Amino acid sequence: MAFAIEDRPGTAWVVLALTGDVDLASAPELRTCLAGAVERHPAVVVDLAGVEFMDSTGLGVLVAAYNRAAATDRRLVIARPQRIVRNALRLVQVDSVIDVYDTLDDAVASL
Repeated sequence: MAFAIEDRPGTAWVVLALTGDVDLASAPELRTCLAGAVERHPAVVVDLAGVEFMDSTGLGVLVAAYNRAAATDRRLVIARPQRIVRNALRLVQVDSVIDVYDTLDDAVASL
């Protein structure tokens, strides 16, 4: 799994672009990365366009990061999940807790 943080000067948000699989093996690194992003930025967009697989551990990491953000009056949204990942988000109802957007522009506009 690879992470790319796109910090845009002059904005109140950051994009965290993920690539690869989000699973038990990559979850600890993702948890650390998301915690840091939520701590440093008032809004975080998690771009899942490059994620081809996400298991329940990965879904749990996203929900935990969302809860951490919400507890400190910060925002966390998801953008561009591939079909299989969107189905996983829907199956366990993560999409009823975290806002999910089809495009990066829509995600950013929501902030």
